[in-house]
Amino acid sequence: MKSKILFIVLFLLAAISFNYTQSVDALIDEGKKLLHNADVEFDLTSYIKARGMFERAQASDKENYLANYFLAYNDYKLAFYYMQMEDILQFTNHVDSATEILKSLIKENGEDAEAISLLGTVNGIQVSMDPSLGQSNGVQNISLTSEAIGITPSNPRVLLQKGISKYSTPEFFGGSKEKALDFFKRSISIFENEKDTDSKISWGYLDALAWLGKTQTQLGDYEVAISTYNKALQIEPKFSWVKNILLPAVQEKLTSQ
Repeated sequence: MKSKILFIVLFLLAAISFNYTQSVDALIDEGKKLLHNADVEFDLTSYIKARGMFERAQASDKENYLANYFLAYNDYKLAFYYMQMEDILQFTNHVDSATEILKSLIKENGEDAEAISLLGTVNGIQVSMDPSLGQSNGVQNISLTSEAIGITPSNPRVLLQKGISKYSTPEFFGGSKEKALDFFKRSISIFENEKDTDSKISWGYLDALAWLGKTQTQLGDYEVAISTYNKALQIEPKFSWVKNILLPAVQEKLTSQ
């Protein structure tokens, strides 16, 4: 009788644990969907809803890597949004949150290229907001994205973020549009040939296409850039950054030649 009761208790505990794990995973999956929609439509409401999902997942399991990583990534995206809106207070709040989470992840695993690269990008966005930070945060951006490349040279997101760093850094500090172009092309090639479709961190392909087209535009390859943007829109027709900003800008440059 005692063994039967013990079996039932263990079964119930296992079921509770399974459902608990499922609920955290479900929150992360829903957050990722909302975050993708936010990126596509550049929609603040979706960014905030996504952050809520990751925050709830983290509250349920503070050690969950994906809950922490995506909370930091979501904060980075919110910081970018508020930078466009010139809301310095909200920008700073989300930059600080992303930085704290990413530093914690890196402290736990010094070889975490995803977190290292993203922390570099968070430093970079601060320079975009305040160029006077170039000597501090700009140097950190270059250092961290290079470190991440050294750890995982074939990670498409690491390559993408190194490309953004090269694109955004002034030439006298080592920036180069040509080198950025190469990083974006390598990133896209890996995204398109990736065998591991089960990767839990899968963002970046659309961003890589947008940055490639942006770089091609800067280098004067307008028709090639239009082709790149159209490729992105074939994948995601609602991609606001490309559809409403980048593509019209290069089409105007082409017609004005």
